[in-house]
Amino acid sequence: MDTVSVTVKFDKMLELNEIEKIESFRFIKVSRGKREIDKSIFKISYPKFIGENNATLITNKEDVLRCNKRFVEILKEIRPNDVMTLNINRIDIPVTYIMPEDKSFAQYKSIFYLLAKIYEKRVGKVCGTKGIIDLKENSFQTVVYADAKNINDYNSKVVFYDQYARYKDTYAGEIEELVKKHPDLNRRMRIEVSKKINRKPMELERFSNFDLLGEYNEEFMRYILDNLFDLSAIWNELEEQKDKWRVWFNTKVPNFIGKMLWEVIKEEDMYEPMRSVITELKLEKKNFEARITSLRKELNRIETKDNRMVIDLYDELLKIRANVTLMLKYYK
Repeated sequence: MDTVSVTVKFDKMLELNEIEKIESFRFIKVSRGKREIDKSIFKISYPKFIGENNATLITNKEDVLRCNKRFVEILKEIRPNDVMTLNINRIDIPVTYIMPEDKSFAQYKSIFYLLAKIYEKRVGKVCGTKGIIDLKENSFQTVVYADAKNINDYNSKVVFYDQYARYKDTYAGEIEELVKKHPDLNRRMRIEVSKKINRKPMELERFSNFDLLGEYNEEFMRYILDNLFDLSAIWNELEEQKDKWRVWFNTKVPNFIGKMLWEVIKEEDMYEPMRSVITELKLEKKNFEARITSLRKELNRIETKDNRMVIDLYDELLKIRANVTLMLKYYK
């Protein structure tokens, strides 16, 4: 669990000193930009309720309920006589994938391109897929898949980001200490689902005991699995790539691969369809091994030059999917 955005209706507008008192609790932020006469928007951070930053992933409902109850207590302390109701606006639920030690977030750009194709097919052309790039390093740091062309107008979105790179900016003076506390921080890929919520207002006491994870976790994890890691969509992509390589691998000369592969390979292309098509040629063992060796040699060059993933792309895709599936079952 990461954050939740809620709107609370008071008897009258919060005063500045009341806002400052509420924000003295570091897990709560009050929106200054969208205040109404009797309503205020709050962002509640569950990791910051437990610790000093968002590095800790909240994985049990007891911590979420404790945070909700403390939030309600604070509002009642500020406004003991108000009759307050609460609307849930947005919920963010993350899952963390620990990348292999020999991989960096930037190398996963091939997977991000492939997921963009799948997402558009599953959600439709109205979707928005955006990448935020570090121009100095020429590498992806954040990738967004949203169900609206303008990603700010989303109802549902999935964000992939390099957690170490983000924290290096956000907690610049604390990053060394963070790495000591979280040794795998530089290998963390954070995958975060955000959804806008449409449900009736509730009393504060109801929110105190509202199991957000139990209510929404399965829906959120399924959104990732159904729209980005759907197995049938992945298999269809494999077959489409096989069709492409069947046309291209129309010669049995092994060094042909090295001369032409640079010109036709796309960001989302995987090694498995190439190998499968070469297997279909039914070459003699010696020629088959030469072709595969030539192919892998050129793919290694492409991976090094473009700082991307090809050979391990399919395996990593399935590992990330398995990790999301594990989180789906974890909360049941």
